[in-house]
Amino acid sequence: MPPKPLDYESLNDNVKKVAYAVRGELYLRASEHQKEGEKNSIEWKIFLKEREVGVAQNEIKALKGTKFLKDKAVVEVMTSDEDDSKVQNPNRGQSPFTKNLN
Repeated sequence: MPPKPLDYESLNDNVKKVAYAVRGELYLRASEHQKEGEKNSIEWKIFLKEREVGVAQNEIKALKGTKFLKDKAVVEVMTSDEDDSKVQNPNRGQSPFTKNLN
C-alpha cells in the first residue's frame, strides 16, 4: 500500500508549532554583510549628492565669470564709443580699401 500524501491536516500538532530560526556563524556573517551593505549604500548616496553639489557650484562660478566678462565688454564698448566720437578722423566714412586721392 502506498504511503498517504502529506498534508497539513495529517501533521502532528507539535510539528505545526515549530518556528523557523536561523542561528550560527553563517547567519551572523550574513547580517553583518547586510548592515555593511546598507552603510555602503548610504555612503555612496552621500558621495553622489556631494558630487552633484560640486558640479552645481562650478556651474555657478562659470556663470558669474561670464556675467563679469559680459559686463566688462559692455563697459569697454560704451567707453570706446565715447572715445571714438572725440577723435577726429579725416578718413571717417571712407572705405579702408580706397586710397585718399586728394
